[in-house]
Amino acid sequence: VKGDLALFPDAPTERGTRHVGEIIDHDGIIFILVLREAKKFSPNWETDPMFSQKLSEAREKNIPIIPVRISFDGKMLYYHGKIPLADF
Repeated sequence: VKGDLALFPDAPTERGTRHVGEIIDHDGIIFILVLREAKKFSPNWETDPMFSQKLSEAREKNIPIIPVRISFDGKMLYYHGKIPLADF
């Protein structure tokens, strides 16, 4: 998280890039964030430009990209709603 911006990934992810490429023609992508301070979501261009480019391609094809916030208290998961995408 940088300020209120949740960035993904925090390390290069060949697997994540491959998964986005596999679902780019259908489905959607859900990012589950356990980050209370996150108010917006963006791919992390600095850390993984290949993943970020694939996610950008998915967005251009109108594939739903849905970042949601949750919390966990040790027993239960709590849903705190969707957060918007930052411009990317």
